[in-house]
Parts: sequence; C-alpha cells; structure tokens
Amino acid sequence: MATNDSNKRRIVQQGALPFYVEIMRRDGSGDRELAEAANGLWTLAFKCKDSIVNEPGCLDGLLKRVLLYGG
Repeated sequence: MATNDSNKRRIVQQGALPFYVEIMRRDGSGDRELAEAANGLWTLAFKCKDSIVNEPGCLDGLLKRVLLYGG
C-alpha cells in the first residue's frame, strides 16, 4: 500500500505516524516489530520526509532502533 506515492501521503495524513512512534517506544516491541516500523517509515519518507521529521518521537525511535540493533 505504501509503495504508491499518493498512498504514502494518505497514510501520513490519516495519522499513522504516532502508531509507528508507539511501536518503537514500547518496551515489549520485538525485533520484528521494530524492524517493520523502521522499514515503514523509510518507505513513507520518500514522499513524507518533513512529516516524519516533525512528528514528536519519530526520529528518536529510529535512532534507538539503529543504535540498539544496527539498522
């Protein structure tokens, strides 16, 4: 769904970013969940980079993912 550029914008406009942040912040999130959240944000960033940068906790969550699990 997020591979289509217009869908990327819709996904972000409909409020999906806080859910990605929650997955990355939650202590109980497993490696697979963290990887999927990071990959989802990476895909969305091709058209919605500014929204991701401006979403509170989004970059912190990605940085945590990279530092803890190496990308």
